[in-house]
Amino acid sequence: MPRLSSANVALALIAVLASLHAAHAIYIDHCGANEFERLFSRSNYMVMDSFALTVFVPDLAVRNPQVHMDVTRYKRDFADATKWEKETFITWRFPNGEQNNKLFFVVNEMVPEQLIPNQNNLMYSWSNDDKTYTPVQTSAISSTTEPLSDKSWVRRNVTLTLPEPARYFKMVWPSCEWDDAAKRATCRNYYSPSINHFCAANTQKNEDANVQTCYPAGDEPNPKAVDPTPKYCGTDMINNFWDDTIFGASKNNKGAYSAADGTSAKTGHHVPKMGLGQGELYMNVSSSTIWIESLTANNKCYDASAYTHLHLEITARSDFSVDIGLEQGTADKCDQRGGSQMSWVNSASYTKWSRLAKRKVVIPLADIKPALNLKNLRSIQMRNFKNPSNQWVYMDNIAFVGAPVYKPVAASPKQVDLEAGKESASVALGCTDASKYNNEPAVKFHAVSSTAGAKFKVQVGVGASGKCGGSADAVSTFDSSKYTTFPLDDLAIPFEFSIPVPEAKGKALSTLKFTDIQPAGAKIAITKIRLGSASCMEPADPLHPDWDPVPYPAGFKQAIYEVWPNPAGTPWVDPPAVQGDMDTLDHENHFDDSTPNPNDRPASAVAGSNGDKNAASDRAVAGAGVVAAVVAAAVALMA
Repeated sequence: MPRLSSANVALALIAVLASLHAAHAIYIDHCGANEFERLFSRSNYMVMDSFALTVFVPDLAVRNPQVHMDVTRYKRDFADATKWEKETFITWRFPNGEQNNKLFFVVNEMVPEQLIPNQNNLMYSWSNDDKTYTPVQTSAISSTTEPLSDKSWVRRNVTLTLPEPARYFKMVWPSCEWDDAAKRATCRNYYSPSINHFCAANTQKNEDANVQTCYPAGDEPNPKAVDPTPKYCGTDMINNFWDDTIFGASKNNKGAYSAADGTSAKTGHHVPKMGLGQGELYMNVSSSTIWIESLTANNKCYDASAYTHLHLEITARSDFSVDIGLEQGTADKCDQRGGSQMSWVNSASYTKWSRLAKRKVVIPLADIKPALNLKNLRSIQMRNFKNPSNQWVYMDNIAFVGAPVYKPVAASPKQVDLEAGKESASVALGCTDASKYNNEPAVKFHAVSSTAGAKFKVQVGVGASGKCGGSADAVSTFDSSKYTTFPLDDLAIPFEFSIPVPEAKGKALSTLKFTDIQPAGAKIAITKIRLGSASCMEPADPLHPDWDPVPYPAGFKQAIYEVWPNPAGTPWVDPPAVQGDMDTLDHENHFDDSTPNPNDRPASAVAGSNGDKNAASDRAVAGAGVVAAVVAAAVALMA
């Protein structure tokens, strides 16, 4: 065999690498769960569906023999003969400045005889500024179809070539009109058409996007969903309805039973477009509806004795109210119904609705009479729903709150501006003893960078307890890139750093310094510098934690997006707002910038909650780092 020269070997390697490079596309979207909230924009009526029942009834999952667990998709939210839509759309922004000119995605279509003509005809357009969109010409679109095991469905593999690389790509669903003669919408089946698996490539960079290359890369192609809700100190989340798979199994965050027990005409899992975050429960309630949140999945009872209040968030309309109760079980027998005791309060004692609003219901446990043994709780229950509007009622973030919390210790100064080539002045941490945080302290701050890919070093001085200062202090150094790389798409969203300092165990934290700011020209604003617990976030208000999702993209305005169809069959018009109406109040939520004694337990965590702080728009930056993970359906695409 002839020997190859080193030059020939190099050329061969380059050819192999080039061919490998061309075989990959950028995997844009798994079309599921948390990733749904990272979409650049979408219409109110675009929803994400995941067939939770397929976990228990595998036959229902047999839709696509080429794609494992092909049960998660984007679809528009309409039901036959209930409403009509003019514009349903979804817009992707390619990540972090990428521009692409070749796209591949999968469309699930119902066979034509089960649809209104043209219902499957999606429309596509592209843009580089999100202002002017250019339609994709029919000649630039090609597709192949595959029959699925369910004969009602067809998988369409769509390949699309743009005339130039683009930053944004939009899909628009055909409009549904109302047919007065037939008294129905001119569309059928809200699953069709629906989108699975979206890939993009830039052919100018020798990339390609097709059925062979469109698959997720990495060691874990099907990452598990991660709860994006902040974990606040002094709280215990019972159910935040963040995962439709858990919801579909009638379970809550404790792995215990969560359901209406068949007493509601309709309950479902709703993922409104409200930023990066979890879903919520929606219910069509009546006076006979009940809702049960079991607090234990075994015989051991739930111990709520460390908490002072029960917290719920409910979105409803005028004059809504509900009885909320706790059930006490028998010690070590909480898996048995016998011997339980119930105590109740009504939501109207704590907040009221005068129009559509999302409100917190925060109930002092001491108010729930007769008094129960809080060490032996079995469930939270709701009954006697009063809903004069007959519209949807939404519920979220059922939790116990008010356990003792050490407030964060503010640094001095509390903010610094970093600039590449310059070293910041030292920040004093007050020689704070790590034992104040159960020997699990963390340095915390918000950071906003002017430059994508910026990084810096964080140096934390650790001294002997009560004897900080001078050369005797040890220095622990941390790299910011271990926490975030400041991606371009998220630059305007403050990143919440929480850097554990295990070296401080049994010692004290003295100083903080930021060094080695890169790259050249980078400027980084550091604010809210403080010490806190490494295991949780300190809430600005211990009884009213801000569990709202982080808005995405930056500048997105949160709003209440309702489920369709309307359960009452008729539209509802809210009364006009009046001056002083509690539902129009905007309660801003901020970190406490004072420097409290870390041993102090907030008085509000002990006293009853008499003031109404339940306005819909509590805000505190929960930190994009809490929501860094995305979820995916299993998507092994094969040729």
